[in-house]
Amino acid sequence: FSEGNQNITTTAIGPAGWGIALVNTASTGSSSIGSNGAQVLNVNNSSGIVVGGGSPGNSSIFANSSQAITVQGTGQNLLLVSAAEREVGVSTNGAQTIVAGQAGQSGGITLNGGTVDGANASIFGALNQTIQTSGELRVIGGNVSGPNRASAIINSNGNQTVTANSITVQAVSGPVSSGI
Repeated sequence: FSEGNQNITTTAIGPAGWGIALVNTASTGSSSIGSNGAQVLNVNNSSGIVVGGGSPGNSSIFANSSQAITVQGTGQNLLLVSAAEREVGVSTNGAQTIVAGQAGQSGGITLNGGTVDGANASIFGALNQTIQTSGELRVIGGNVSGPNRASAIINSNGNQTVTANSITVQAVSGPVSSGI
């Protein structure tokens, strides 16, 4: 966690092929990358970024100011936000730009809702928001019986621009919401 601005760059493959892996295998606590200032994450030449990965605990990437996340290079260039039993997400209280795969590269963004009520997977921006992938954008609801939204890309107060090769939004079962 940074009290000021934060810049993180990865250039190689880490655990299980990911450039950044925020996976919390405990049912308490959280794994996170956070900043009170502006945040820039550049992930190069890997599978990309996994937040949650279906593990039981909370995982998040958050900034209290602007946020720019770029996943690019020779790898799969994925942003995977996948809940199981707790909430996982990528969020900012400022403007947000997320790029998963530059033009001509592999890429994709997937949000998977969890298996219990409140286990949401989300991307949230408070101001202008740009979400871009060279591949598929998938927003898939979880398998829950409660009313909480299970998977969503949300913009609360600004313009939202979403660009993808294809987009799939799917509610899986029960009163689950999925949306952009």
